[in-house]
Amino acid sequence: NFSEEDKKPMEVFVTLGKAGSCDSAYLQTIGRLVSVGLQYGVPINILTKQLRSIICHPYMVGSERENTSPSDAIGRLLSKYEKESK
Repeated sequence: NFSEEDKKPMEVFVTLGKAGSCDSAYLQTIGRLVSVGLQYGVPINILTKQLRSIICHPYMVGSERENTSPSDAIGRLLSKYEKESK
């Protein structure tokens, strides 16, 4: 969800499987906290740096590391947005 004034993301929506599981609840929590950070002006690069440093099940595709946790995936998407907006 983007603010109309400056087209910056203001909210992140994430889902995982069925509602009610612990993993789904944790992911929803991450989405809510990232959204609050965006709404209160935390720079995207700060959020990205924190999210991209969380590793759960690392795997490689070729010579590149792929998403290693849901947090890392959200961080990558925010990073991609940041690069495209410059």
